[in-house]
Amino acid sequence: MRPDLILIQDAASTNDAVATISARDYTTWASRRQRYFDEFAFYRIARDLVSADANETEPWTIAHASPNLFSILGLAVRFASDDNPPGVVLSDTIWRRDFGANRSIAGSEILIAGRSVRVLGVVTEGAWRMPGRVDAWLLEPVVPNARSGYMIAHLNPLGIDATLGQSIAITALNGDEDDVELNGVSFGERTQGPWHMYLFTLFVAFLALPAVTSVSLGEYNFSDHKPSRTSTVLRWSFLLAKIALLLPTVYYTSLDIAYCRTTCYSVPAQYAQLASSFSLCLFGLSWALLDQRRRCPVCLRRVTHPARVGLAGRTFLAWNGTELICSGGHTLLHVPALPTSWFSTQRWLYLDTSWKFLFSAPNAS
Repeated sequence: MRPDLILIQDAASTNDAVATISARDYTTWASRRQRYFDEFAFYRIARDLVSADANETEPWTIAHASPNLFSILGLAVRFASDDNPPGVVLSDTIWRRDFGANRSIAGSEILIAGRSVRVLGVVTEGAWRMPGRVDAWLLEPVVPNARSGYMIAHLNPLGIDATLGQSIAITALNGDEDDVELNGVSFGERTQGPWHMYLFTLFVAFLALPAVTSVSLGEYNFSDHKPSRTSTVLRWSFLLAKIALLLPTVYYTSLDIAYCRTTCYSVPAQYAQLASSFSLCLFGLSWALLDQRRRCPVCLRRVTHPARVGLAGRTFLAWNGTELICSGGHTLLHVPALPTSWFSTQRWLYLDTSWKFLFSAPNAS
């Protein structure tokens, strides 16, 4: 969809799913020169009986729309013939369900509310993001006495400059020459792509991270061999590098999961990306922290050789947990078996030079 479009509705309405613009007002405004707009489109939704087969009649949700609806929205129509409106454009779901995904559907005729209408083409799955779930779009001139519907307006350069944020206040004359207060809502929220969904799930995952894992890397008991500033920088750089590799991996993986069966926007794909992106972000960040908590702050090797220390029955009297050691002889890691008020998180003990002989490489013979 084009970003310079707005959905015009009654200023008192707080729900853009409610039709608030009368067909009469649309025809009045579309016939007059406007200051902020250079084109309007209109549609209203109705339930009509449709006969796609000689033996079957079923109700469809039909959007009775002005002939320029698809051009103003910038929506492509697949398998389109050279026919021009009036005619009907089918949704991808209806095309597959009732017409067996027939690629030669354009030019055929179906019955809508008892009258024969030519099929103009098929809309790509997920392309429609306007209010209302629609089975087909009947493109025909708007009847002024028709029911209320939705109006889309294209902003000219002056209108774009006058738009404040995501909306614009409008005062206009209706068909009775009375002032009406309207509100123009930007399509920005409806045209956001998967990138915005990813950023949202990433933000939520960071908020939820403390609920599933400890964000602390441990306490430190420094000896006279306190790590250098270079070691500290390398340690944090290593953690940030893991996260930097994780984030694009999560983004593209969630896209693969969400759009493995379709290449276009759809509501199910959006929900699939939401769930997969959040899950991958949350557990990926948990893994990055868990891996970092098991790496020596000096050499970044994973500590090994776990040994149980203490007795479970003396947890509140003496230390009880697991002890791991860096194979380079830099640190010992103490992980409590049961966090207590005096030992609630893991602790790093930096070893002095008296331990070096245990880790000296054997002399070559």
